[in-house]
Amino acid sequence: MHEFEVILPRSALPQPKPNIVLHGDCGACVLGGLANITHMVAYLTAHAVPCAFSFDDMAQALASLQDERLLDRVVEDSPCWIQPLHQAHCGFGFTSLSQAPMWYDYVRLALDAGYYGLCTISYDPVATKPSDTYFSTNHWVLIKGCRFRWVPMDLGRRGVEEILVSCSNKGDYWIAVREFARLHGGMNILLARPAH
Repeated sequence: MHEFEVILPRSALPQPKPNIVLHGDCGACVLGGLANITHMVAYLTAHAVPCAFSFDDMAQALASLQDERLLDRVVEDSPCWIQPLHQAHCGFGFTSLSQAPMWYDYVRLALDAGYYGLCTISYDPVATKPSDTYFSTNHWVLIKGCRFRWVPMDLGRRGVEEILVSCSNKGDYWIAVREFARLHGGMNILLARPAH
């Protein structure tokens, strides 16, 4: 496979100081950066007053911005691929980690077509081993790029699939798709393409 890179120009708005909402404004920052609107307009698109964005709130806000012709197209269905897996690998069901390669291809296809991804993630990485803890997401990010590159190793090289994440707090950064899935729970994704 050849190395490649796709990067779209828009980024999440920076977190306002002071916060508008007590625990942060990531949903409004992602929506604002995507649609080129202010934090407050983003909030008012989804709510009567500023408050945190649920997954359904974000989907409804994207649909409203599409109606207002700020977004060209919106895809609200999160993908799930059921593929033949060896039974030994299904102890915890179809995990996000097992679906990461297909998810990456889906996101690459969307980015190639000018769509951005909107994901909820766990802001701080979660434990790397199964436990009885329920993991949940708590932060919105914008997916604005992807790349494939070869990384040298002692006895050759290995391919790495990465996405470019735009975060209201951390800025833009690259992360391996498997790390994004395993440590941050970043699999539920909404897709939207700006109108212009």
